[in-house]
Amino acid sequence: QETSARDYFVSRFWYHLITVTLDSSTRDATMNPTTKLKKGKALGRVTATGRWMQYDDTGGDGRETARAILDEEVNLLDSNGAAQNTEAVASICGYVKSSKVFGPSSAIDSAGITDLTTGANGCLFIVRQY
Repeated sequence: QETSARDYFVSRFWYHLITVTLDSSTRDATMNPTTKLKKGKALGRVTATGRWMQYDDTGGDGRETARAILDEEVNLLDSNGAAQNTEAVASICGYVKSSKVFGPSSAIDSAGITDLTTGANGCLFIVRQY
């Protein structure tokens, strides 16, 4: 994917990408179908499985801490229409635009921004209001 397509970044020169495994039960209420995940979606890591799901401040299983931002649109359905765990690329640090980072249903909440800016994942985001 081209760097210029990373529209949630303020700067294209400082970021770090990793490969994550998205849990098959992850959903994006803003997309149709909900098994398609939007680029810019905030992610949390489920402690028990190590897989990543949509950030949810009420989660209680690890995903209540925003640790990464999805770097590509991803469909969790296989060719037969069944949801599957799926590898994807996510950013774990960088200068980002708050308006382009999404929480469970729309813009990320203040708790998620705090997680990202305090280095909950061992690396931190600098979030700017754009």
